[in-house]
Amino acid sequence: MSIGIDDGASLVFKRIPVEDLMDLIDRTSVSMGDGTGMDEIRKGIEEKRIGPEGADMIIDICMTRKKASSKFPGLRSPFFTSEGLRWATPQFAADHCADRLERDLVMDLTCGQGGQVLSLARTCDRVIAFDIDPLNCLLTRMNAISLDIDNVEILNMDSLSDKALSRAEKGCAVFSDPARPPGAVERSMDELLPDPRKIEDRYRSKVEGFCFEVPPYLSLDKVPFDCEAEYVSIDGRINRLNLYLGDLKKDDRSAVILPEGDRIAGSPMGRLQEIEDRGDLRFMNEVDPSLVKAGLIELLITDLDGKIERMDMDKRRTMLLSTAPISSPFIKESFKILGRSKDLSGVKRLLEDVEARSVTLRFPVEPSEYWNVRNGLEKDLSGTIKTQLFKGEDHILTSKVEKRRHSR
Repeated sequence: MSIGIDDGASLVFKRIPVEDLMDLIDRTSVSMGDGTGMDEIRKGIEEKRIGPEGADMIIDICMTRKKASSKFPGLRSPFFTSEGLRWATPQFAADHCADRLERDLVMDLTCGQGGQVLSLARTCDRVIAFDIDPLNCLLTRMNAISLDIDNVEILNMDSLSDKALSRAEKGCAVFSDPARPPGAVERSMDELLPDPRKIEDRYRSKVEGFCFEVPPYLSLDKVPFDCEAEYVSIDGRINRLNLYLGDLKKDDRSAVILPEGDRIAGSPMGRLQEIEDRGDLRFMNEVDPSLVKAGLIELLITDLDGKIERMDMDKRRTMLLSTAPISSPFIKESFKILGRSKDLSGVKRLLEDVEARSVTLRFPVEPSEYWNVRNGLEKDLSGTIKTQLFKGEDHILTSKVEKRRHSR
């Protein structure tokens, strides 16, 4: 494995062989776990010709390891800074994307500290990884060494440069997870670095397929590509949006649930006709947000048996009303409807009627008011049932249905 054309070591660690630096980080991690004092740990690090800045960085890497191991269960001794880990693609998502990109050569143009590279190395014959930050290149190299990966070349350079472009080969694919400002109000292509539009324009003559990992709340109206928009959720939360171009595109839209890997794909369709008689629709089923963002809820409904109707609750939740709990990987939870009320005083009476013990509010409430509202509803309740309160046109009181295993 090569660190690349330019020296990928951070200036802080330039005099230290990478294997020695990895050993020092491992030993520091053990010392921190054993309860060794921080002053003694710093002294031991600085004796290796590493100054205070380097000591801070090593300690940060060691303190990040527990969280990094959770995000990358395949790495026994991960090498990430706290800031680098924050933006790293989780292993579940990286593995899923790597399966789609499988081929002879893939170029990761924004490799960060190696989260996606490690997965690409598993499915591709060769991986060339670029990053403009030498520290990122160094940590990517450490993570690759720790897994005995030998099919990755790591280059410390601008991926839009002529040198980078010269490494592309006909038929290869490009992956890019561009940097983005953390506090942006409106997600757009303009704030991504490097800009996916510039990458596509620069590499299109050589590259057969592209995958851009972009903010999941980026409006598709602002995406100029003919691409598949794949929304990914992890453990029921929307996590990322992958844009697949060229030969990587399979469908117009898709929704994927990880770590299970279930997928629904197709083109968005109009809302189905409303059901006139809703009397026997006694259950609400919360739809996974990946399917909502992809606009493919109606595809799920048409694939299910029985009487089902869509109900949009608020910005966070979309429900399917049904005559029985829906068993599908794209249903997060199911609830039995206990009653409806226009106001909270009616909810209070419902809670007493169903012999409730507690009520969890499942609709937007100001944090400062949440417990005032909840305590008011729960006052003097003496029953045994735990309930959940939703709010659409009415307040809807429910009890959670135990999730059944669905057939894959």
